[in-house]
Amino acid sequence: METCKNPEKNMLTYNILLRTPDNAIRFVNTMNSLDGYFDLCMGSRTFDAKSVLGVLSMDLRRPMVLRVIKNGHSLEELNDRLEPYCI
Repeated sequence: METCKNPEKNMLTYNILLRTPDNAIRFVNTMNSLDGYFDLCMGSRTFDAKSVLGVLSMDLRRPMVLRVIKNGHSLEELNDRLEPYCI
């Protein structure tokens, strides 16, 4: 799993691949269980990672970038929760 700290905006990013609608729904449920603000980006499109409609409107077969805007959890806990979706 690759975690990057974006020096310009001081935020963490994760490379995510969801592949199926079922995985996307599980991902959104995981995101909703976390305190904080998270964006999911693909190209020029950005959606709230806690939005089922936003996530399902993306091409799930392509890699996405999860940006952690504000996080209320430790890095270790965040990594554990996101591991199933990271590439």
